Amino acid sequence: MLDKLLEADAIGLRLEWVGGLPLWEAHPTYRHQKAVDRIRQSIRPKEGGCPCVHVADVYVRFPDGSYKRPDIAIFCREPEELDEAITLLPEAVVEVVSRGYEAKDLEIGPASTSPRR
Repeated sequence: MLDKLLEADAIGLRLEWVGGLPLWEAHPTYRHQKAVDRIRQSIRPKEGGCPCVHVADVYVRFPDGSYKRPDIAIFCREPEELDEAITLLPEAVVEVVSRGYEAKDLEIGPASTSPRR
């Protein structure tokens, strides 16, 4: 599945795979990316907590079989560096919800949080 998503990405189509269906995703605007950058700059590990590794706009494979590209995925340990989707379940996912795309992020395709380690 990831190979098909990456092929689409190579020709300028941004897709996610949720509930067995492809979801088209708009390319982010400058305003959207600035918001993502501000949030990433503010992320700090909790004192005595996990190291807090965060990545932006990469495919994460969730336990329900969906492939999502969260704006920010936060992990308590470094995911494996592979040329495929991250399979480590994030501790948190941040989505900057853009006007007109509320349903996509909040209703149709919220990430599954079932444990997968």
